[in-house]
Amino acid sequence: MQTLLKRYVRSNCAPIAAALLLIGIVCLVSLPVVSGQQMLGTGDLDTFAYPLFHALGRAIRQLNFSDVIWNPNIFAGFPLLAEGQIGAFFPVHWLTLLLFNSTTALNASLMLSYVIAALSTCWFARLLGLRWAGALVAAVAFTFSGFLVGHVGHVSVFTAGCWLPVILCAVELAAQRRLAFGYAAGVAWGIQWLAGHPQVPFMTLIWVASYIGFRFVMVDRSRTLRQRLARAAAVLGTVLIVGVGIAAVYLLPLAELSGVSMRLGGRMDYAEASSYSLFSSNLIVAVLPFFFGIRPYWGAWNYAEISLYVGLLTLLLAAAALATKSFKPLVIFLLGMAALSLILALGGNTPLYRFLQALPGLSSFRAPIRFVYLLDFSLALLAGVGMHVILEQVDGRLTKRLALIAAVAGALLALALAGLNASLTGPNAQPLSDSWATWLGGGQVSTAYMQAGLIQATDLRDPYTLLPALGLIVIAGWLWLMPRIPRQIWWSIGLLLLVADLAVFVTRYQAVYLVPVNRETQSELWQSVKDLNLEQQRVYIVNGKAPWQQRSYLSLIQDVPDLDGYSPLETHWHDIYMQNFWSGQPPTMRLLSLASVRYLIDLRNRLNCGSANQASWLADAPAQQWISWLPFTAMFAADAVRPESGFYHVEGCRPIKRGQNWTIYENDEALPRAYVAHTVLKAKPDAPWPTLFEPDFIPGETVVIPDAAAPEPAGHGSSTVTIESDHALRVALQISTESDGYLVLNDSYYPGWQATVDGAPAQIYRGNFLFRAVYVPAGEHTVVFEYVPVYLQLGAIITVTTALFVLTATLYSLKRSRRKAASV
Repeated sequence: MQTLLKRYVRSNCAPIAAALLLIGIVCLVSLPVVSGQQMLGTGDLDTFAYPLFHALGRAIRQLNFSDVIWNPNIFAGFPLLAEGQIGAFFPVHWLTLLLFNSTTALNASLMLSYVIAALSTCWFARLLGLRWAGALVAAVAFTFSGFLVGHVGHVSVFTAGCWLPVILCAVELAAQRRLAFGYAAGVAWGIQWLAGHPQVPFMTLIWVASYIGFRFVMVDRSRTLRQRLARAAAVLGTVLIVGVGIAAVYLLPLAELSGVSMRLGGRMDYAEASSYSLFSSNLIVAVLPFFFGIRPYWGAWNYAEISLYVGLLTLLLAAAALATKSFKPLVIFLLGMAALSLILALGGNTPLYRFLQALPGLSSFRAPIRFVYLLDFSLALLAGVGMHVILEQVDGRLTKRLALIAAVAGALLALALAGLNASLTGPNAQPLSDSWATWLGGGQVSTAYMQAGLIQATDLRDPYTLLPALGLIVIAGWLWLMPRIPRQIWWSIGLLLLVADLAVFVTRYQAVYLVPVNRETQSELWQSVKDLNLEQQRVYIVNGKAPWQQRSYLSLIQDVPDLDGYSPLETHWHDIYMQNFWSGQPPTMRLLSLASVRYLIDLRNRLNCGSANQASWLADAPAQQWISWLPFTAMFAADAVRPESGFYHVEGCRPIKRGQNWTIYENDEALPRAYVAHTVLKAKPDAPWPTLFEPDFIPGETVVIPDAAAPEPAGHGSSTVTIESDHALRVALQISTESDGYLVLNDSYYPGWQATVDGAPAQIYRGNFLFRAVYVPAGEHTVVFEYVPVYLQLGAIITVTTALFVLTATLYSLKRSRRKAASV
């Protein structure tokens, strides 16, 4: 056994050394996280990703997935697994959560994803025929590219993004060896779906489909055109069918949720779909990665979205790729993909996108700026080709030209920054014009704020401003040395320069996310919350600059039932319900009382629940216009309408406990979670709100149902409701009522729920717009609500069937290959 191992190591010395080198680079660049002393944990990581990860880890360790399938602690009940970003079926998460606690496992998943990206990119570059130097350059450039580094806080986006080169490795093997490798490509694409963010697999499909066409149709000249098209169609079809089959357990529940989410079926209008488009000014960060700052940030959108830096050396090496002869078709393809990716990333800032947006898929996603994912990957591969081309040169003419370009660019960059800074701060300083401010900030940032940011961004006394210019000059010196030192030493120095450049970028960016591992989030507050006697009622957690902004999944960690949550796919009923609460003047507690909200948890002391004579900022016209928009488009303009006082007035509750930065308010009018209403008011399905506020509506005695065919209760009478068993997927209630009426359960209405009255199936109506209501006759009854996730069950069957088919087909292919080899 030891002899076989030694032979394997000797015969694979270079791949093993490259793999160890890349793993070492990942660990070195991310040392604070790898060391276990700190974790990436602010922003979306803290309020969204980590709570999801914590919930998944608890489910795995307890072997109880009820709270993942349907979680009662967010949105008054929500199909957490269907939303997808929890990554419940993503194998990397399972591996780390089985080995570590949730905090360490999250770090490990992020680092392991970096390793997957690095190793698979290197392997793909080698399959393309690049030298080890070029393959290592491509791997480092993509692994620490702006997209992956910028989106590390969006765990589902980041972990999915690392699987593009894995899929391409399998596609290339299908082209070089056996078409059966198409199964592996399909499985890898399916795994990418399971990471939980559908936009990334969609973007990946564009690159993969284009590469399949290029590789099988344009490159392979040994077959007829018809044969080439058939092979390309076979591989692409295999990827699509197997990938969708593997991901069915995720896709079908997602489709069900999308149909009732605030995105209503997944399609958006043009304004929503083109939001978060790349502005031309954002391209500055391709050379000056911190030009717009990080915290504070003064550019358009946010830093995570505009991040597209791949390193200065990467850009120069990508330019060197244009001199190739042997890789000319590949370079043309990569340039085409880079151009296409840039056009798609510019989104609504180009007239072309209005036509492209009509294509299937593009209308289902916002943030076209994320197509920089494909741009970064294309540039990384071009840089790998460029390194390969340079090493093939004999006389070094190419490196001399590149050295001159780099030196001149570095000097001009330093002069341009110094001159611009002098024009803004010197004796004859002129204020920044509105047109320039609009170009730089996309019209989202005021001119005064833009000028202050621009002064800081052009100050060469800041080392992060000076580094790009110095870096170009250092790179020029390295290029000039090419014919003068041994090539292996030369390219090793170049790889070191690239790692150093991207390491500065990564550590500077991630520094704003790093927090101590053993931190506690306001433990005094949460202990106070857990001491409250909720008695089948819930809380409403208010967080962020504006109450509806920066919402969180903290209730998942603290195991507290919350009316709100944080998801781009919350049901449109819940979305509208909360919008109507905050659009009141001031916001009325009736909607919270109807939702059984007993306590408001104000995490930032942003509420004022005192005297009613304090004016509500929501009475202002701009705020009223703002709140009428959908949250995921309105949040862009949050700062424009935030009041100077910072307070938001809410009537109808009183403070009962305060901490340093938090306050708990109690609502004495909160309804119980379950009661019988003996009066029904009919409302139009799309306009129930006037009915909820009519004089005839009496909370606790009346229910609004948007169904004209719903039965009319006869008479009034007393009733009692007892919740006998309360589980995530099943709620059983015992009812005693003197007259017929509607049992109202203040848990979210959702298509997967079924009800029985004394064992007989009963229809669930949407009561009071958001909750569940079941008609019950007079007498004593047992009512059971049970969640039956049909789409999840069907998806699981398809996924398992696909996996078994792929396994069987792979074994058959291997067996057939061995027989063929034995017969030769």
